[in-house]
Amino acid sequence: MTLQEKVNAYAAFFENKEYDAMYKGYPIEYGVIDIQFKFEPTEKALAFIEEAEKQLESRLPLNIEYHVMDKE
Repeated sequence: MTLQEKVNAYAAFFENKEYDAMYKGYPIEYGVIDIQFKFEPTEKALAFIEEAEKQLESRLPLNIEYHVMDKE
């Protein structure tokens, strides 16, 4: 599964309010997609994340964050 497919799947989960079944009765105001990279992301990956976040922000209260795992 590509990074784009994963982001799309999480966005659809949030957009379709599929979380309601798990968090019934809890108001969800925003979401965060937290991406964990094993290595530093490429410029292409960073550009994708930036563009995806812009696209999501225009229609959903959803942010994308990323982290590089410790090398230990």
